[in-house]
Amino acid sequence: MESKKPDKKQQLPSLHADDGYTRPLTRGELRDKLKSGVPCEVASHVAEMTAIVLEGWFEYSDFSVRKSENFGWTIFEPIKK
Repeated sequence: MESKKPDKKQQLPSLHADDGYTRPLTRGELRDKLKSGVPCEVASHVAEMTAIVLEGWFEYSDFSVRKSENFGWTIFEPIKK
């Protein structure tokens, strides 16, 4: 039986937590979701670096960060202007 590799251009869907938060697979997807007004969960062990990347490389700082009620996760929320 031949295994098929996924097309590299194929977009993978975001994951969804049981409580409804979106868990983006990439930091670029996180930025796009935040710009759309969608709060997202990010694994806590990468949350600090994710915030640095969003503010530095992506020049996007319209978000706040708080601890999630889900153990091991951090919530990134868009700041409403």
